Amino acid sequence: LPSGPTGKGALFFGDSPYSFLPGIDYSTALLYTPLLTNPREPDSYYIGVKAISVDATKLPIPESSFKLRNDPNIRIDNKVGVVRGTIVSSTVRYTTLNSSIFDLLLSEFKLGAKARGLKEVAPVSPFEACYNASSAIGTRVGYAVPIITFTLQGSGQNSVNWPFYGANTVVSVNDYKALCLAFLRANPFEQRSVILGTFQQGDALLQFDLATSKLGFVPTLLASRLTTCSNFNFTSN
Repeated sequence: LPSGPTGKGALFFGDSPYSFLPGIDYSTALLYTPLLTNPREPDSYYIGVKAISVDATKLPIPESSFKLRNDPNIRIDNKVGVVRGTIVSSTVRYTTLNSSIFDLLLSEFKLGAKARGLKEVAPVSPFEACYNASSAIGTRVGYAVPIITFTLQGSGQNSVNWPFYGANTVVSVNDYKALCLAFLRANPFEQRSVILGTFQQGDALLQFDLATSKLGFVPTLLASRLTTCSNFNFTSN
């Protein structure tokens, strides 16, 4: 997905290579996490979040808070419902978090932003933390704000990290005068723990491998070689 409203994204059918200008194949840079199944949403893509960190601080969230589980108190078509879990969405714009998870993320993000010298301003709905854009420093991965990292299931007992930098964690509002944390509090009726929104997927390379039930991902194309999703080589064969 492109990070801006005018850029083109790229959709691949089939296997690699995934060549972006100036001739970079990112297929060898993919990290992998299992795709999980929710029998109530067989067409949805779930992944296993194990922890969330802000900068180097791991939030005190039990791993069980993220895991898919049966809830006998919820019944769908007279069958027990499945709750929690993390879904990769193609329709929700900003990542939403269960309220208890969001509160911890918001508190730690504010501490990290203050330590970086960001000047807090009045929040702009629907966001709950906003900052004066002139107090933030720009980098090649977006504004220098606290890094939010999702730790995901890897292969076996291993874990893999998906860090979100400024380009995917804050959004400009009020004619670019303010920056707001682009993570939202879920409504109280939302049964899933995390909905990973499209804003957080901007300029990430995602490979949905349904044959082996895994998601391959490059967290951001901005970090190492300064390419973007809009820099796919559309003239290549």
